[in-house]
Amino acid sequence: MAEALIKEYGVINKLLGTVLEDIPFDGMLESVIGHVVSSLAAPAAGGIWMMEDASGTLRLKAFLGLPPGLVKDRSEIRPGECVCGEAVNTGRLHYRADREGETRYGMGPQGGHYSVPIVLKGKTIGAMCLFMGEGHQRSRMEEEFVEAAAKIVCAIMDRKRREDAMEALSRNDSVTGLSNLESFTGRVEEAIAMARHKKRTAAVLTLDLDRFRVINETMGFDAGNELLFAVAQRLKGCFFEGDILARTGEDEFAALL
Repeated sequence: MAEALIKEYGVINKLLGTVLEDIPFDGMLESVIGHVVSSLAAPAAGGIWMMEDASGTLRLKAFLGLPPGLVKDRSEIRPGECVCGEAVNTGRLHYRADREGETRYGMGPQGGHYSVPIVLKGKTIGAMCLFMGEGHQRSRMEEEFVEAAAKIVCAIMDRKRREDAMEALSRNDSVTGLSNLESFTGRVEEAIAMARHKKRTAAVLTLDLDRFRVINETMGFDAGNELLFAVAQRLKGCFFEGDILARTGEDEFAALL
């Protein structure tokens, strides 16, 4: 048992290191499932499913050792469907000893199936499922290891969300949510280069608000920000989906058509 415990601590350290690696998000998940599956005593396979929208549908994001048929049939899992969906619905680890249902995928005799929810800030956002090999013996130590691995996936998700938020702040105006001047300038330069290459035209429309400073001085900056946000929402309804809108100054807006 001591040897197994040392091995699992070593894998946890590798998983924690994954959080700090400068690799794409999907690459992080692939690294996690690879470390987890290879560390289990019995021959195993596994995958990580994540929610990507409000429907609750789980989508397979990373896997190791899963046969093509299972990957195809289980690329999406609806809420409550199979053990993976049950773990998401209940927010707790599920284990099913009977794996006869998976023999149709050519996986051979199975020793059980773990499904552990991935929970971030109190909200279940996915599940990690592990298909154990023949002769597998369930243990509490193994369950704790699997749950710890799922928590590391949460840390990876938290890092990704923070990075996405920081990237959005660097590209977007904090008051209106539109592109900021730096981001808009880059898009205009790209559009000009593309227009020259394809011998087409590009257009930029600019506008500003009259007497906006008076509103700020008499009604306060909060009122001014509310007005800017309202103008941005109104502008969004005046242009096509592919047009780029930006706030380029205190009371100035622009659109790349």
